Amino acid sequence: MAGDHATVLRILDDLTGSLTGVRPPGLRVRVSPRVLASGEVARLVVDRVGPAADGWVLRVRDDAGLLPWSSEAAPGGFDLPALPEGRYVVELADGATGAYPAAEFFVSKRPLAEVRLALEARLAALTSPENVRESLRARLDLLDADPPLDRAVHLLEDPLRLAGDLAEEIAVAEKGDDPYRRRPGELWRVASQGGTRVPLRVFAPAGLGDEPAPLVGALHGAGGDENLFVHGLGNGRLKALAEEHGFVVVTPLTYPLAASPRLFDAVLEAATGCHRIDASRIYLLGHSLGAMTAAQLAAQRPERFAAVVCIGGGGAAPEGARFLFVAGEQDPLFPPWRLRRVAEASRAAGARADLRAIPGVGHTLVVGEALPACVAWLLEQRREAR
Repeated sequence: MAGDHATVLRILDDLTGSLTGVRPPGLRVRVSPRVLASGEVARLVVDRVGPAADGWVLRVRDDAGLLPWSSEAAPGGFDLPALPEGRYVVELADGATGAYPAAEFFVSKRPLAEVRLALEARLAALTSPENVRESLRARLDLLDADPPLDRAVHLLEDPLRLAGDLAEEIAVAEKGDDPYRRRPGELWRVASQGGTRVPLRVFAPAGLGDEPAPLVGALHGAGGDENLFVHGLGNGRLKALAEEHGFVVVTPLTYPLAASPRLFDAVLEAATGCHRIDASRIYLLGHSLGAMTAAQLAAQRPERFAAVVCIGGGGAAPEGARFLFVAGEQDPLFPPWRLRRVAEASRAAGARADLRAIPGVGHTLVVGEALPACVAWLLEQRREAR
């Protein structure tokens, strides 16, 4: 089914209907462009992706509630009235079973291209360090009125808020300061090394204070990206655990790190250069391909990590390392018996390696179930001075 998005959407609709009792509408809604300027008209495009059900309507809401507009949901195009600045959600609604969000769009006071050009001119005049300018440039690239929909970051970022944030970040850089230093909350940026950019998300809880904090680097599996651990796996559970226990999270794109450990050095520098990190409490956590990459990085940089967790995958731990392997009992790719052999080989090589099997889950759902215990185990470990 690779690339057959219509079939995937139809299957997901059918599964949702069977589990919730909500009839799938068999429709996909798009808004073009995704970001409009005040006075422009939004164009809703409705495509059929499966057997269409009758009785669905299109409606639009903002933060205050529903707008006085609706239309029968049928394949075709629909024009919305001109709207003031803000964020809007298009809903598919059925009087019998409720409503759910189908698309999102934004209205800006000024055309986004005009806003971007003004910010680009200010960015071009900066003399900040390269890592700051690279992150500002990458964030500025997200300001696209009609972005590609195959990158999750474009769908997760609010372009109106991002434009305001960038103006403030560039203003800080113009004063000669790092706009990302000691910045709390969640941030998408890049690490750069040798001309290669690695996108990543950094999350730092508010109120960390002056004491150095632990850092958890989380590596996603195949098919994912840098947003997955923060917004997907376990419904963002890792971020909630960071709030609870007071540690910094960095979630880079995994694929380039598997080819070059120096790129992970740049990722760590991006995080440790902006937040006070306890060098004896830097941890790695990976899932599937990310678990294998975590094991590889730990073997290449054994002095950097206090402990490593490999969920649904992994490789042998190097001598002296602390590893925890986690398997879902229903995982067909990395079942417990397979990871047990890896743990045994790790112990034979002089590592401290344990295995935990999580009942009732498979290759993906194991992450959300295992994260609290994995984080608790990691935070108990500390790298010994060498």
